[in-house]
Amino acid sequence: MMTRLSNTITFQKILTQFAGATTGGEAEAAECAARRLIETRDIDPVEIPNVSFCGHHRFDDNALLKKLREEWRTAHPDYYYGKPDSRGSVRRLKRKRRPAKPKPEPDPLDAAKLAGLFDDFFPSSER
Repeated sequence: MMTRLSNTITFQKILTQFAGATTGGEAEAAECAARRLIETRDIDPVEIPNVSFCGHHRFDDNALLKKLREEWRTAHPDYYYGKPDSRGSVRRLKRKRRPAKPKPEPDPLDAAKLAGLFDDFFPSSER
């Protein structure tokens, strides 16, 4: 489910308030506001990009966002997400991604197969 842009911006503003909190009360109020927003507007915190849409902020190391994402993933183990893009956002997949096929290992070289391969370049009489 894609999050609406206005919900994403509001959520990112709350994350910015949490990052700029000077007291524990401000941080707690921002965390409660983020949780309330997740519940009322059905926001998936894993889909929120790490780059702010309304300022020059990055949320890569935001403790609240990391905590909410971890709690969301433990609460919804049947949700699968794609790879993050350049902004750090991911999309929810409908089903689990297929595992990558392992590359086959090359066959070891057999010297008997290569016996006469370069005879036309280096005739045996010139060696």
